[in-house]
Amino acid sequence: MAATFQNNGLNPLNQVILNKATGAPWVMHLFTNVITPAVTDTVGSYTECVLSGYASTSLTGSSWTGSATAGTDTETYPSITTTFASYAGGTTIYGYYITITVSSTTYLLCSQNFASGYAVPSGGGSLVINLTETLT
Repeated sequence: MAATFQNNGLNPLNQVILNKATGAPWVMHLFTNVITPAVTDTVGSYTECVLSGYASTSLTGSSWTGSATAGTDTETYPSITTTFASYAGGTTIYGYYITITVSSTTYLLCSQNFASGYAVPSGGGSLVINLTETLT
């Protein structure tokens, strides 16, 4: 399943690519609401996880690895592991979204649902996320 890139973040991203603006690192967040990502979504469309042990992850540019062949570039980020503390139970993580901040404004860049939600066990647990981005 591929991530959906939202209109909200494409222009700021392009401004950074064209060196017209300086952007902060991409930040990956986990969301807990049931949603089908759409190009018209904004940051406010997603409910970020608030469980103990969770923190959003800044994606360091130099950590992406990959290569381009035949007009397609595929980049992979090292696995991101989130470890949740014990809690009362009942929270499911449905996917992730990535934000970019340009000129002090945070934009939704892309989002993706997991193939199936991760029901965080009440005793705590770990979720491993593997990000791959392909540009053609």
